[in-house]
Amino acid sequence: MGNLALVLAGEKHYADAEKLFRDALAIKRKVLGPEHRSTLVTMGNLADVLTSEDQYSEAEPLIRQTLEIERRTLNPKHSDYLTTLDGLGRLLMKERHYVEWERVLREELAGRRRGLGDKHSDTTTAAYNLACVLAREGNRDEAFTTLQFAVQNGLSPETRDGLEKDESLRSLRGDPVQCADSFFASGSHSSKIKEEPVHSDYRKVLRQPNLSSRAETMRP
Repeated sequence: MGNLALVLAGEKHYADAEKLFRDALAIKRKVLGPEHRSTLVTMGNLADVLTSEDQYSEAEPLIRQTLEIERRTLNPKHSDYLTTLDGLGRLLMKERHYVEWERVLREELAGRRRGLGDKHSDTTTAAYNLACVLAREGNRDEAFTTLQFAVQNGLSPETRDGLEKDESLRSLRGDPVQCADSFFASGSHSSKIKEEPVHSDYRKVLRQPNLSSRAETMRP
């Protein structure tokens, strides 16, 4: 049931995935208990799907409950906990709650660095997302430093290719002190990757939730 829900969510059949996740969650809560890791995995996946459906009022308490339990039961650099943090960040981004999103991203980045190292793709993605929200909030110095960290540690070519037109980073351009223009135009990004168009000022900068990273299995 859970694996089929993952496939459906990956194909953006969110309504069907939501139903299966709800059914799986009801069973796991009854059989395994509300704090079992497998139960929490399904809770997080359901919250991610609800976020994708823009059902924020229902997704938020579910993901916060998941996070509260994982804070008590898992190491702060555990992949499940960090995936839940990422899901909360995506929700906060969609709701434009940038102050709390910044706090969540700082915690996620610290956990990724401790658990995965500076050069892991999840670490550089978290750093890039933090740079974007810092730039939106007007914290240009730290945003630029954080963006440099992401690029220097291997930020994906797809993301680097879009730096010049990323609306989240607009405040970093035209800064003679930080030389941001030369940074964006210096070849730090790959010209071989075709850039996707920016559809709105609040373009999604967090990666789509990798639901498959939450294995829907009965884990010990």
